[in-house]
Amino acid sequence: MLYFQGTDNKLWGLNVDGTGGINLGGYKTSSTPVAFGSNLYFQGTDHKLWKTNLDGSHGVDLGGYATSSTPFLTSSHIYFQGTDDKLWQVALDGSGGANLGGYKTKSMPYVFGEYVYFQGTDDKLWRVLLDGTQGINLGGYKTASTPFVTAQHVYFRGTDNKLWQTNIDGTHGVHLGGYDTNSMPFVTASNVYFQGTDNKLWRINLDGNGGTNLGGYKTKSSPVVGNGYVFFQGTDNALWRLNLDGSHGVHLGNFNTASTPFVVDPANQPIGGSLLPRYFVLTTVYSPPGTDAGAANSGSGTSSVDYGSSSSTGTTTTTASSFQDSVSVSVGIGGGDKDIGGLGADFSYTKATSDSVSVEVKKTASFDIKVPGPAANGIDHSRDRFYLWLNPMVNVTIDPQNNLAWELGVNGPTMIIQYVEVGWLQNPSTMQPGVRALLDRAGLTADDYRDILALNPFASGARTIDPNRFVPLPQSFPYEAPDNANDSISTSTYVLQNSVTNTRTTQVQYTTNFSVSGGLNVLIFKLKSSASLQWTNTSSTTSTNATTQSATAVIGGPSFGYTGPTDVLAYIDTIYNSFMFAFPTDPPVAVGSITNAQGKAVAHQPVTLTVGRSHLSTSTDSKGQYRFYGKLNGSGTVSIAGKAFPVSVGAGSAKATLHLP
Repeated sequence: MLYFQGTDNKLWGLNVDGTGGINLGGYKTSSTPVAFGSNLYFQGTDHKLWKTNLDGSHGVDLGGYATSSTPFLTSSHIYFQGTDDKLWQVALDGSGGANLGGYKTKSMPYVFGEYVYFQGTDDKLWRVLLDGTQGINLGGYKTASTPFVTAQHVYFRGTDNKLWQTNIDGTHGVHLGGYDTNSMPFVTASNVYFQGTDNKLWRINLDGNGGTNLGGYKTKSSPVVGNGYVFFQGTDNALWRLNLDGSHGVHLGNFNTASTPFVVDPANQPIGGSLLPRYFVLTTVYSPPGTDAGAANSGSGTSSVDYGSSSSTGTTTTTASSFQDSVSVSVGIGGGDKDIGGLGADFSYTKATSDSVSVEVKKTASFDIKVPGPAANGIDHSRDRFYLWLNPMVNVTIDPQNNLAWELGVNGPTMIIQYVEVGWLQNPSTMQPGVRALLDRAGLTADDYRDILALNPFASGARTIDPNRFVPLPQSFPYEAPDNANDSISTSTYVLQNSVTNTRTTQVQYTTNFSVSGGLNVLIFKLKSSASLQWTNTSSTTSTNATTQSATAVIGGPSFGYTGPTDVLAYIDTIYNSFMFAFPTDPPVAVGSITNAQGKAVAHQPVTLTVGRSHLSTSTDSKGQYRFYGKLNGSGTVSIAGKAFPVSVGAGSAKATLHLP
């Protein structure tokens, strides 16, 4: 199929043999239209950026944008010269428009890999990253046309009308074959086609040799090659088609054109389809300390952590490392939060702010995750949970320039989410039969169990806490046994908030096998491994607002007779945005006891330690004692019930005895 701007400015569609000509949708165009996937994109005679179906139906003025050029399409974005001469990038649905880097352009931009190439309004040959940064004038060259970019070279018409070829970085420029041109060149795997300054239709080898005026024809436009033919606007405005050797010229359907035609060639169209991984890890949540179920009154001291409406536990993830280095990867989301499973989904995602290849997957406000403590004293990481998504889909589109966009989807009407405990994966015989059947249906194997367990360092018994991943909260809790066997076990309720600043990054990776939907076997050749898809989950490096993650923790105590550690520290897992609990490994930096005016212990009351700009909080235990942990030293202040007391802070500091008036 051919699409072109007629000399009547109508938007025409035509079969390659010249039959079936039709003015698509009654539209008019001022540019070469571009067919991409199932849509046409073009500059209307009203200068609006239009998108229609291939048959001209369902026309949409995309985002209200105005353009002065033919648009350039990739798997995730549209690039064009605005009527304000700004270099614009918008999503395929017209949302998220941005003037890239503040640059202006005099031509249609050209995207290849991770860069945008264009003729600046200063006529310089520019290259910028897809986010508009790191712009450079390639080789100091100037251009009078849109550049044509391949994996190794950039081809363009210089302001001196010379046909130039440079390396992709602008080095080693060559006046190719000594030829001059009036147009943007068109490059194939073996040849360069262009309009000479003599208006002849030229074809030369990639090294500049073997030049020939194809069939003796003249052209008024850049030629284009597709479906085994050369197509061009003749100097007589006729729409011409030639064999690649210049023979058998045909004036197609007696149509005339005012533009370079666009040829729908499978080699010049995006491919797309879906990969169906076995599972996706949505988040990891950690068990709080437990209470021995066999002890008297043990039920009164049960701990739990509730990730409710204020929680956004989840992770930042990407598949970029799955694909070959030659592929430029981006996230293909139209913009804004998106429910993965549709209305009422338990998790949603949006583009990450940290880069263009990741998405942030978060629990929605309506989905409640509650993790109980174990029925045993202490901290038991075999009760930690992974929340698995068992029917994910990765929709992938890749264009001829190796620009690949991926997007999460659901393989079915709704998400299938199942939590699994660490202990179940370690010993599948302990897994509930229904859960095991669900995992089996999803295709999970013992190797998958092993890979999932590796995402939790404590599942293997690790005691060292990675400071790059786990950042301590300024909050600790007393964890004390009752004095008598029949005494109730007290509980305290805390609101945990991610109010810390994470200045380091870390990541975890896991792989999962997948199947292919829609006969997308060609995509497998773009993967580093044809057998598996690799997920990379990354921690954030920015200061985190406390309201972005909050959970309610009910912390009970151990049963009578417990002799282990009596304090619990809380950490934020920066990869999964969940709270982890651990016993201290270092001595406290401030200890003391607090009594009231009657000399009685002030029990179970919040206490704050301030040293400079640092603040730590805990609660007194049943004896009115407090302990603070961390890396603080010097003079500090302990505050309780609106009263402040000076204290000495640091490892080995003397115990303070404080009396409330």
